Amino acid sequence: MQALPQLLWLRCLKSIIDFSPLTVAPETSVLNAISLMTKQSTQILVVTSSQIVGCLTQQDILHLLASGVDFKTTKVSEVMHTSVITLKLSEFKNMATALSLLNQNNLVFLPIVDSQGQLVGTITSQSICRELSQPTSDYDLLVNHQKAKLDHEAVLETTGIPVFDVEAKFQNITACKQAESALRETQQQLQAILDNSSAVIYVIDTKNQFLLINRKFEQLFKITQDQIIGKSIYDIWSADIADGFAANNHQVVAGNISIEAEEVVPHEDGLHTYLSVKSPLKNADGLPYAVCSISTDITDRKIAEESLLRFCQAIESTSDAICMADITGKPIYVNSGFTELYEYTLKEFQAVGGALTIFQHPAQLQQVLMTIYKGEPWRGEVTMRSRSSHIMQIYLRAYVIKDTNGKIIGTVATHTDVTQRRQAEIALLVSQQRLQYLLDSSPAVIYTAKASGDFGGTFVSENVSTILGYEAKEMIEDSSFWASRIHPEDLPDVFTELSKVLEQEQYKLEYRFLHQDGSYRWLYDKGKLLRDDTGNPLELVGYLAEITDRKQLEQELRVALEKEKELSELKSRFVSMTSHEFRTPLSTILSSAELLEHYHQKWTEEKKLTHLRRIQTAVKRMTDMLNDVLVIGKVEAGNLEFKPKSFDLVAYCHELVAEMQLNFNYQRVINFISQDESASCCMDNKLLGHILSNLLSNAIKYSPANSAVKFTLACENGQAIFEIQDWGIGIPPEDLPHLFESFYRAQNVGNILGTGLGLAIVKRCVDIHQGEIFVTSKLEVGTLFTVTLPFNNRNIS
Repeated sequence: MQALPQLLWLRCLKSIIDFSPLTVAPETSVLNAISLMTKQSTQILVVTSSQIVGCLTQQDILHLLASGVDFKTTKVSEVMHTSVITLKLSEFKNMATALSLLNQNNLVFLPIVDSQGQLVGTITSQSICRELSQPTSDYDLLVNHQKAKLDHEAVLETTGIPVFDVEAKFQNITACKQAESALRETQQQLQAILDNSSAVIYVIDTKNQFLLINRKFEQLFKITQDQIIGKSIYDIWSADIADGFAANNHQVVAGNISIEAEEVVPHEDGLHTYLSVKSPLKNADGLPYAVCSISTDITDRKIAEESLLRFCQAIESTSDAICMADITGKPIYVNSGFTELYEYTLKEFQAVGGALTIFQHPAQLQQVLMTIYKGEPWRGEVTMRSRSSHIMQIYLRAYVIKDTNGKIIGTVATHTDVTQRRQAEIALLVSQQRLQYLLDSSPAVIYTAKASGDFGGTFVSENVSTILGYEAKEMIEDSSFWASRIHPEDLPDVFTELSKVLEQEQYKLEYRFLHQDGSYRWLYDKGKLLRDDTGNPLELVGYLAEITDRKQLEQELRVALEKEKELSELKSRFVSMTSHEFRTPLSTILSSAELLEHYHQKWTEEKKLTHLRRIQTAVKRMTDMLNDVLVIGKVEAGNLEFKPKSFDLVAYCHELVAEMQLNFNYQRVINFISQDESASCCMDNKLLGHILSNLLSNAIKYSPANSAVKFTLACENGQAIFEIQDWGIGIPPEDLPHLFESFYRAQNVGNILGTGLGLAIVKRCVDIHQGEIFVTSKLEVGTLFTVTLPFNNRNIS
């Protein structure tokens, strides 16, 4: 039994070594090394012929990123650390040796080498702690033996009746003493290892009483091992804290499994959160008799995560592109705006190397990083490129993210696409320069005026009649002539600005002025104050130029920009609709065609016909969608023809209802009600079909299977009034204002097929008929559409 501790330690030492550590060759590119580190570790060994020649950490990668190194062409050997702390296998006597080296040198892992210096494997603090929670069967035997011996002695002392004969199990008292000595030696070594750990480690029996704690536990709760052994967790913590520990311990014991749990622990400065790895300690029969807990304080991380989560929720709604990265530069979050702008999802952006991929000029990225890591925010315009190589001007705002202790834990950047704004500004600037040239090269109205009061004109050049239609004489004779013809909305601003002329010496005005023909013209009015030799104000001198064209151009540019924005949104909706709605029928066609190709010789005609019908149905679905797109395209282009003709409206509705029920395989009942047996009208039956079929199909699609659709027709005051009532899912109130927009669908439609074009087509067709459409709806109750159309549309053009 004396050899048992040595054998036990040798077995434990072997079990904590990772014999397949993460390694790369010196000629490996830094980009490939980063890819491996991202997936597996925060540090990597560089090895040649099993000899360690260096190492590389994520912190090194961050510094390389800031210095602008090209990761694709740079080799690991050019940037690695050549000095690596190792431990020879022959010197690896116990876990305390390895744990001490890890803690003293702040190592992620400790390489183990043989006598020739060749790499054997690596050890980490986690592997040591993990082994401590999995005792060997020999160790369990000693513990069980010791417990049985103590229990036997206690019963014997109390009652005088031996429970069992321990010595008969071990043959003689000498063997028992040797086992006890080995156990004490093992326990001492185990305690030394536990005390060297930076984690909080403790062992609790199945009654939640402490059996063992390490030094970190003693320091944290200011209690010694002698004071706590045998006490319950309820003696140390309040009931609400202890209940959480007890529940987790019960889960470990009851399930005989290891778990990870977040536990709240009281500190002097408040409650902290610990991540605890709890494992059962088992006896020789494999039954748990205690729980070993290894706990690490993750309070700072939790605070950072919660703060980051709140931040993410806030920025997900913004239209700007947002990207966050960790301290190594690896992207950890992008919002939907980023994905839309740069065409990368988070995983795709991580895979291509992050920020380096989208910066058109790497030097700009280096400048941004150097600024923010000095603790200063970075703001400015940069040139970016999307996944499809689209070049954009971006207004970038970048900052570092810090934890509660002020430590930098990552970065966040906001990207605003200003490409269109820049183009618009350039266009506006060109327009202004062009107009300025015209003003400088063309005659302008030159004038002088009083320097105060009503600022009435004292001189006006004769060409005023060409620009404003008035004679110069009438503008001078009436002192209030000029002020009385300024647009009432502009007059206060003009006089406010002129009241400052004594201080500012000059002025520039833009205002609307009443032309002789009764229209208002925009004027550019620029002048300065003249003074006499003693400094007293004399008069104002300046010139007037008409800038109506420029103002109209500015307005047109603003309208054009708004139109471009609307077209962009429409395009996004169209792409989203087609990619979603076309996928299902195309998949159906492909799968059925492939099945027919490979199995047609084995199938019956009925089964072949089933798949052919599936293909026909899918093609019809796609055809209907394309027809909707073509119809809405004709409407937008103004090419939708209106051809009214006379027909019986009641008979038309009966035929339409029959056709609709047939198309939907009689899955819903359409109850058509008309006050009249017949009603002659003059309408475009094709456009009327678009209106009614879309409304009826929507009522059917969004109604329960066992419900009916009510369709009524009333003829009153020269109008046809159609009402289509369903008892389906209803329309959310916030969606009602957008209901007739192209490609718009309510947020509660779920997986129900649709393009978002039906109601847009309905609205256009109703407008062409010079009719009206109304909708009332209540969620989960139903929807009522009311359409009124004139009976006689013969004169509508």
